[in-house]
Amino acid sequence: MESKIYAKLKKYRARYAQKIVDDIALIKNWVEQLHEDDQLQIVSNVIDCPNILEAYLPLITEAYIATWSITPAGVSAIESLANSPILEDAVLLIDKTHSYKWVFASGAYEIFRKKIRIKCAANHTKFIVVKLQDGTCLNFVGSMNMSNNPRYENMTITKNEEDFEFYKSFINDLKAENLKYGEKTAK
Repeated sequence: MESKIYAKLKKYRARYAQKIVDDIALIKNWVEQLHEDDQLQIVSNVIDCPNILEAYLPLITEAYIATWSITPAGVSAIESLANSPILEDAVLLIDKTHSYKWVFASGAYEIFRKKIRIKCAANHTKFIVVKLQDGTCLNFVGSMNMSNNPRYENMTITKNEEDFEFYKSFINDLKAENLKYGEKTAK
């Protein structure tokens, strides 16, 4: 099963290589415009949400991600995150009714379970908050899932550490099913 998902990821990366590069440039441009107290409101059908992680992968030490839906695009970004040598903590919150079965059936769980804590709950929240190696916090909150799709999505981007800590606390304190290292445990 794991080899099937790796084949899908390889195909995804090849097919969307230029899109990923273009999204990374646009995301970095948006973030560069922000000061710590600013926020940027966006409604766009241009970027794929997983490319937010791709844009900052070599620098991410902490990542907290909530999604209702995850596709190979999301798995690809999370796999890259899981393989980062500087990653200290990462949690992925997936929806128990929509994404839960797919994560196992696709083999995605086996790819990133060793470094990414996975929580399952009835979830419709969508955010990616990360802390970079230099201490910068980047918060992307809106309607986007960990997928590539051509739909319009709304997103608010901030660099505020309080926002980062809020979402980090939410995801860490959430009473949910925890999945790690092949074990299922309730918290």
